[in-house]
Amino acid sequence: MGKKLLILTSHPIQYQVPLWRKMAKVGIPLEVLFLCPHGLSETRDPEFNRSFAWDLPMLEGYRSRFLSIPEWDLKRPIRMRMRIRNGLSPIFKESKATHLWVEGWRFPAFWQAVGQAKKAGLQVWCRGESNDLAPEPRFPKNLIKKALMGWFFSKVDAFLCIGQANRRLYRKAGVPEEKLHSAPYFVDNERFSKEAERLWPEREKIRAGWGIRPDATVVLYSGKFIPKKRVMDLAKAFRLASDKQPGKFHLLLAGDGPQRVQLERELAGLPVTFAGFLNQTEIPRAYAVADVMVMASDWGETWGLSANEALASGVPVILSDQCGCAEDISSATDHAKVFPMGDVERLGALIGDRRQEIEDRGWTVDQRRNLMRVMREKFDAENTVATVRRLLGRD
Repeated sequence: MGKKLLILTSHPIQYQVPLWRKMAKVGIPLEVLFLCPHGLSETRDPEFNRSFAWDLPMLEGYRSRFLSIPEWDLKRPIRMRMRIRNGLSPIFKESKATHLWVEGWRFPAFWQAVGQAKKAGLQVWCRGESNDLAPEPRFPKNLIKKALMGWFFSKVDAFLCIGQANRRLYRKAGVPEEKLHSAPYFVDNERFSKEAERLWPEREKIRAGWGIRPDATVVLYSGKFIPKKRVMDLAKAFRLASDKQPGKFHLLLAGDGPQRVQLERELAGLPVTFAGFLNQTEIPRAYAVADVMVMASDWGETWGLSANEALASGVPVILSDQCGCAEDISSATDHAKVFPMGDVERLGALIGDRRQEIEDRGWTVDQRRNLMRVMREKFDAENTVATVRRLLGRD
């Protein structure tokens, strides 16, 4: 019997869809199972403080179906009644599946599926985002968590590790090394790089539209205005950098969320543009004008794919050491600087260093292309496709 891979994930996610398409394109037999259609039509996202739908085709290029989940609520994942109606056993049988890939363990439906997959004799793979940067819960929650995760991990035959901090989490949980396989996290590098090349000649025009002076060093933030992102740290660091070099910087905030009013107060009187939420076809414009992108998040940022987007667009990044991606990305390129999370003065100094680097050596299209090349080589769908092919051939 041939191999058949089922992939279970929460909903169509803009960062996952390129991988499903790539695997289908190269002939890997797969079907993606979604728990809900979030993001396909106008949906309220309180963390973005608005309703939106992704403006890219999310269901094209691969086989998929939506499962029946009673009383589904994406924002309340631990409600145990939010399980798959009738389970997955009928789908395993009908599809002749040999492998089940689950995207983490956040939802009870994932645990339900893993248990049923093992009973049906399927190989189980897991690609989760969690890492060892998060503080351990206190007693007795730590013991409960250890017991639950021990059960889940014992059912998994292969872990697709998105980065070093993610891999360490599994090691610390006692997962044997032979079950750990490299699958570096990525975005659609080709799309972001092509858009960067297309938009670079329009850089000054786009800047003017956002009220940015041609000679300003543009510091970009892309994401939600919520506590774990620590955007207030960036705002304070930007003020420090601006006070030291008045008129040299401009802050571009691409996003929205509940902390917007607080940010507006903190940044009053400084050169800043609130661009608002930018959808997937719009965000490349922000990367085209940026000179550096900052991610100041705490450990709740289990990876931080905005950093991948920036680098794939040829934009250097500054990352908190608690971002899940910081270790991997900073080891891949000198154009990813890392600072201790919460150290506003150090962040301000790094912003100033970026300005000095541009003044001393400039920032050319060739330098941008070198960054793009690094992302294609080390953080691309091809890395994961190669791992999937190897595992399917082995099992």
